[in-house]
Amino acid sequence: MKSKTEPSLDAPWALGEKKYNLILKALDNRRVEKIVEFGSGTSTVRLAQDYPRAEIVSFEHDRKFQQETTNLLKRFKVSNVCIHYRPLKVACFFPRLFLTYSLQENMLPRNLDFSLIDGPVERQTLRGREAVLYLIFPFLRVGALIALDDYHRKSEQAVVRNWLATYKNGLGVIQEYEDLVILEKTAHQLPTRFPGVSVLKDNWSITGILAIRTFHREKRKLNGTLNKWIRK
Repeated sequence: MKSKTEPSLDAPWALGEKKYNLILKALDNRRVEKIVEFGSGTSTVRLAQDYPRAEIVSFEHDRKFQQETTNLLKRFKVSNVCIHYRPLKVACFFPRLFLTYSLQENMLPRNLDFSLIDGPVERQTLRGREAVLYLIFPFLRVGALIALDDYHRKSEQAVVRNWLATYKNGLGVIQEYEDLVILEKTAHQLPTRFPGVSVLKDNWSITGILAIRTFHREKRKLNGTLNKWIRK
């Protein structure tokens, strides 16, 4: 039960108290010393409060959200968190393209015990959350848990299918809820280079959509710049 010294997770854009408690239940009696989170916010503070001895690293692609989370950490006097601002960039994984966090390996702790994946924003990246696991899988210890939010969406369900096809012998689902799924790394495994036609088709269709969106976004920026120049 949340106390007055804890920020509420039932605010807009937050994880939600119910889902957070399900995560705590899954982590009960497990080693939780190193945590990596994607998508910062109230959950960052709560994780730091519930695991004060853990090393927590959070990644955020939005400067505003990063600052808001930093302010929350100061307000609740939490100090065991490092928040990295990492803008989105195109990344290639075997050989699929994604728009996701621009991470550097030295930012990730080794032997991670838990990862909460609640970013980047789906409408901006479509499969950006899928790429996150490919980035961190080598850094997860065997037995580590991964929680993916918004599992009620078809897109997140596709993410999990793609993960399981990529790590056929190294990853398993331990609990599915309406809008949350929790997985476990069961073995060290290199990603399957050819996870299947359906996975590649899914990823490349997303790549095409992202390319079209990027083209129109850059076109709007260019038109805006030209209009400003013409008005001058």
